[in-house]
Amino acid sequence: MDLWNFISSFVRELAAITAAMAFSLWLDGRFRGRLDALKAQNAIQTKRLEDDRDRQIREMRAERLRELNEIRAEHTHELAESRAEIQQLRAELSLVVGLLTQQTPALGASISQDMNVAKLLADLFSAEEIDLLATELGLQTAITGDSLAARAASLVEIARQHNLSFRLRQLVQRERPNAFAS
Repeated sequence: MDLWNFISSFVRELAAITAAMAFSLWLDGRFRGRLDALKAQNAIQTKRLEDDRDRQIREMRAERLRELNEIRAEHTHELAESRAEIQQLRAELSLVVGLLTQQTPALGASISQDMNVAKLLADLFSAEEIDLLATELGLQTAITGDSLAARAASLVEIARQHNLSFRLRQLVQRERPNAFAS
């Protein structure tokens, strides 16, 4: 009977091992199926999140493009207004220059013909007055020359170099209204 007990004990253990293995396989299949289901669900959620993110990016791009187009349209409008204002200012400036030339034809002619202003200064102004004109132009330290003619020539040249020739002629006209008369 020992053999019989051994065999029956062996069969019981074998049945228990088989049942345990079957249960283990059942659990493995169940968890594997659940794991596969979770993976599939996770893939679907990931795809939804990616699609949602891509949609948000497209919407943000579209919104930003709309904003930029609005800004561009606004700036284009402002630029057009500025150009119109510049054209109007040019027209007004032309009118003012025309009126100035008509009111003081000798001054207008002297500007366009580049008269010998240095000789005029030397003939009509003292050294101190030439220095005062230079001071008014902000060029007092730049003029040189010992003689009246040299100081006048220096002032005219330095005013030309600093694009102040027209302003110098205006000052001369102001101080000596008949200076540019024929």
